[in-house]
Amino acid sequence: MRNHVRILIYCFIFLIGNTLNAQARFEATSDAKQATVGSEVVIQFTLYGAKGAGFQPPAFKNCTVISNSNKSSFSIVNGKATQSMTYQYLISPQKVGRLRIASARIKVGKNTLKTKPIYVTVVKSSNKKQQSVEQLLNSGKGMFIKAVLDTVNTYLGQQIIVDYKLFTQVGVSRYNPTNKLDFPGFYAQEIQRYNNNIIGEVIENTSYKTKVLQRFALFPQRTGILEIPVLRMNATIQIPGSRRGKNVGAKTDVVKINVKPLPNKGKPDNFTGAIGNYRLVSQIGNTTVTTDDAITMRLEIIGAGDIKQVQAPKLDLPKENFEIYEPTMNESVSQASGMVAGKKIFEYTILPRKAGNYSFAPSFSFFSPDSARYITLTGDRYSIDVGQGSNKRVVYGESAVDDDLANKEMRFIQLETKLKKVNRGFFASIPFWVLTALPFLFLGGVFFKKKQLVATSNIDQSVLKRQRAEQEALKQLAEAKSFLDKKDSKGFYNEVSQGLWSYVSDKLNLNVIDLSKENIKEKLLGLDVNAANVDRFVNLINTSEMALFAGMDNAESMDSVYKDAASLITDIEQELGKEEEEAS
Repeated sequence: MRNHVRILIYCFIFLIGNTLNAQARFEATSDAKQATVGSEVVIQFTLYGAKGAGFQPPAFKNCTVISNSNKSSFSIVNGKATQSMTYQYLISPQKVGRLRIASARIKVGKNTLKTKPIYVTVVKSSNKKQQSVEQLLNSGKGMFIKAVLDTVNTYLGQQIIVDYKLFTQVGVSRYNPTNKLDFPGFYAQEIQRYNNNIIGEVIENTSYKTKVLQRFALFPQRTGILEIPVLRMNATIQIPGSRRGKNVGAKTDVVKINVKPLPNKGKPDNFTGAIGNYRLVSQIGNTTVTTDDAITMRLEIIGAGDIKQVQAPKLDLPKENFEIYEPTMNESVSQASGMVAGKKIFEYTILPRKAGNYSFAPSFSFFSPDSARYITLTGDRYSIDVGQGSNKRVVYGESAVDDDLANKEMRFIQLETKLKKVNRGFFASIPFWVLTALPFLFLGGVFFKKKQLVATSNIDQSVLKRQRAEQEALKQLAEAKSFLDKKDSKGFYNEVSQGLWSYVSDKLNLNVIDLSKENIKEKLLGLDVNAANVDRFVNLINTSEMALFAGMDNAESMDSVYKDAASLITDIEQELGKEEEEAS
């Protein structure tokens, strides 16, 4: 039995290794699209889905490498394995122009993977003398927020993306919007999924760290000049030498957009109001039928825009020869690529009335704001061969009558009924059904046993992760302490953040995609963890994120964060431990 278990484990590990290698990808990213000479830029090379060896970084021409580090992670959650290796470099551009970060290389098995080159635009610095935080704030350039739109000249119903973005040169530890946004004249939808990573940008030869605070997709509902509402925010700015920080208010400027009506020129007859960018997929059932049969057709309209405005396309079939029922509709909306997109599926039932050969192609028209014109999509052309049937199908709710039966004479009712047992032989007998079921019972037993083994493996893995959660988190905090001693704020806050996230992930057995502050808060409160400790956890995560975002390097604040993080993990561990004892 033990040998069988070992074989299963080896096969499981072998399959995981092969799966990870098959899905391996190697990518390079930068935290800045633009930078000034002498500023700092973070470059990362990440290998996903495999374990690599022999990493070779690029030469980093025309820049200085300030520091570098690497980190790897591996986890199995619900039987699904994830693995990554990250190599991070902090560089400082030294030359104006387009900085090219060449490909990095790494070996995965017998293959060598390499990243695609990435580019950063480097401009000359403003060359102003170093200003204090107070001076930067008083000048209005230390920290501000803007409403950034992808267009200010738009059409009625066109999707507009609005980013409320923070720009800062100073350390921001907290920020909090103080007003609720209302969008008169728009249908508005807040976008939850978008890239909100910290990005370096340059404005007037000055480097800023930027972060999108909120994103909305707006669809203008009337023409004319419309205003984008003002967002107000309070932020806490870190002041060197002070532990309390300074509260500063900020608000966006008023942004006006011009909404134009849709043009009448070129508007097709089948246009029903769809605006955006779409594609059409068509599918039909049997095309060789009789007048007794029904034909099914499926149309899928997929794309970016207000999918609710998409109406069912009319099918170009002669009404005197076909009866077309109102289609059934299925709609789904998503936030792919940081904007509103979706899919609508229409399913038609078509009843042919007359025999003959017919040809048609379904079509759908929409207005494309990108090209400022109407576009008509045409699906595949279908040929339908309709033969004459008996016309016995149900028509308008009444069953067609068999003419031959109607012409037959009335028959007498048989008053006596004699029943006798039909001898079916072996077929359909009890032995027949027993023998038929045996293979299925055997396969079901094998499947159940395999599922039981996998379930047992998963339970053991999750229990092990929960037991080691505190130990692993404290190890990561010890690594953070080494960065604290070296006064490396970025390394310190990165380790603190990773340590806290890893702890709750292991302790609560959560997948990476379920890790959010709201979800963690709900889970911890649900386990009766003290609300004050839950708030401490969220505040520490916020502080670490903003420190990484704004480059906080206050030694006293770092020491305070380290001590609070270590004591917080101990406090939560004790509370969860008490819950487990009471439950047992």
